[in-house]
Amino acid sequence: MRHLLPKEIKENYYTGRNEYIGYFIVIGLKTKFQMENSLQAAAHVLHTSAQSLQC
Repeated sequence: MRHLLPKEIKENYYTGRNEYIGYFIVIGLKTKFQMENSLQAAAHVLHTSAQSLQC
């Protein structure tokens, strides 16, 4: 195994870090959408159950 030059280590570190940050952004967006969807679903269920109670 050959030793990496400091420049290569720095480049690898930055690309790795950016991929890591990008991964967390994607996960965050996914969970945000899932939360919004589940909130909308919950609101829909509450709305329909409230309508059925009024009858």
